[in-house]
Amino acid sequence: LATHADRVRWLDELPTSMSGVVIGNEVLDAMPVQLLHFDGARWFERGVGVDPNGTAAFVWSDRPTDLRPPLAEHDPAATWPAGTTTELHAQAEAFMATLAERLERGAAFVASQGVSSLGDVPADPAADGALFSASLRRRPGDVRSRMARPA
Repeated sequence: LATHADRVRWLDELPTSMSGVVIGNEVLDAMPVQLLHFDGARWFERGVGVDPNGTAAFVWSDRPTDLRPPLAEHDPAATWPAGTTTELHAQAEAFMATLAERLERGAAFVASQGVSSLGDVPADPAADGALFSASLRRRPGDVRSRMARPA
């Protein structure tokens, strides 16, 4: 990269239009998410609260919600094992949509923590909390669209 240093720019915000190569490392992991937890009967939005026993420790705090993982919206008959925890990434999805809209010519490479290959996909991704919501919006038949199927 040193030979191209005069052509590399670090940005704090996306320009309204751009051409070139965009490289983002762990950008999506820095964005907020909403946690969803399924207890076997109902979905809850999960947050952090203070232990009600007065220990001043932080604990998970669940509250009922109408939110659902993307797969549940597309396949209401899907079953989910009790204990499933997953994330909704509205800000990451908006960021990627904006990036795609503004990138007039070039490519974007966005690396984020998660699976690096299909061999890394857990046997039961739903139970592991590894629901790949972005992959659910792919074409039917695309191998990535099958990665997040619940048990």
